[in-house]
Amino acid sequence: MRIRFPALFVFLIVYCSNLMAGEKQWYFELIPETTYGTFTHSDTLESSASNTITATLSYLDHTHIFIKARNNTLTLTDNSLSKQNNLSLGFSKFSYVDAILGITTFSLFTTHVSGNDVSDVTVTAPSVGYTNYKGTISLDFNYAYSSYKRTGGASGNTKLAVQQYTTKIGFKPIISNTWISLKNDTISFQKDTNHSQTIAFYWYPKSYSQLVPNSFLVSTLLNKRRYAVEHDTLLLYNVDDEQVSSYSFTTTWNVSDNWYLSGTIGTENYHTIDTLKLYSYNYLNINILVNW
Repeated sequence: MRIRFPALFVFLIVYCSNLMAGEKQWYFELIPETTYGTFTHSDTLESSASNTITATLSYLDHTHIFIKARNNTLTLTDNSLSKQNNLSLGFSKFSYVDAILGITTFSLFTTHVSGNDVSDVTVTAPSVGYTNYKGTISLDFNYAYSSYKRTGGASGNTKLAVQQYTTKIGFKPIISNTWISLKNDTISFQKDTNHSQTIAFYWYPKSYSQLVPNSFLVSTLLNKRRYAVEHDTLLLYNVDDEQVSSYSFTTTWNVSDNWYLSGTIGTENYHTIDTLKLYSYNYLNINILVNW
């Protein structure tokens, strides 16, 4: 598989390289990643493979601008292929507010998905957040509007609008070098509304050895959801089937001052809408972060 780099992405890399030559106020990050997974107990899905690249331009600690390109290939049980291309653009603005002893964040991103499985999906997702200066608590409010436009198939031309409201709170418990995140999603479409919760636990070992990972993350999804948008990873769950649970484990190594290596293994469980048959998606994700 090959990612088709849009002209804007190439321009961003060249522009960032010129900025890096000047005064160190601008920072650039490049994150290539790859994901491969297999399906079990599915009548139609065999495997999934995707490649992603993200470029982020940051001005000090105040503004982040990013572009993300992703392609995904699904292999079906009859050996046919279904391909999708995702392109995301967004920014984050950070403000230091002494009156509330913390940092406020306003973010906005938009994602467009095209392919032979989903004709057209567009997502617009703003969010606001707060983190105190001590770094012991954070609060985020996220919104996402997803517009689905499908053409052809058994159902003919169809449209679907999905709204998602997400509240997330994070805090540092009594145990040192840990962080707990609790997230609630409320997703509405047509006449349906579903609620799901995600619990994540972070641990940062006290070690300066490169042989020891810098962080561990365990995350689990509770309750059912459909058409969800993940604001942190910009992932769009655009399958019609209902996700009933998920579990993942992530670890990150600081390879050098400018290199980070991260790996995730996980399982997502779904059931089909028509027959309620349960199937699973088991995956491995590897990404590298390079900054300068």
